Amino acid sequence: MRKYNPIFFRPYFLYGFLLIMILFIGLSSSSYAHLEAGEDKTFDGYMVDFGYSPKTPIENEKIAIALNLLNCSTNEVIEPESVWIRISNKEKVVFSGTFKPEAQHVAFIYIFHDAGDYEIKSAFKKNEAVVAEAEFLITVKNPKYY
Repeated sequence: MRKYNPIFFRPYFLYGFLLIMILFIGLSSSSYAHLEAGEDKTFDGYMVDFGYSPKTPIENEKIAIALNLLNCSTNEVIEPESVWIRISNKEKVVFSGTFKPEAQHVAFIYIFHDAGDYEIKSAFKKNEAVVAEAEFLITVKNPKYY
């Protein structure tokens, strides 16, 4: 007789559920946008809040990246119409795309296929004009040297 194993008892379901809950809770407030690591940069009265997780990104492993736009004086989250993001290293652009914010934030999962230093450029647009720009650096480690 086959043992009944509901889907919510299976490990992959539990891990996926936990990841979604962590991202939801972590991104529901601008004060938690850093995830495990990140930084803030100001631009013309705005603050661009950048965060990523895990704290030490490893090549060929998933990394959660989050970006928020805030008013510098009030710390109020501002929802732009779109956010352009470019990820590049010294040799090439590895990703470029435009996101429409969900719940006032931009969050996505990315896999870096090579270790090294990467620049993440962002441009927040409102009424088809760029209102804030920021560049961030991230170092991706090789798993055998970590």
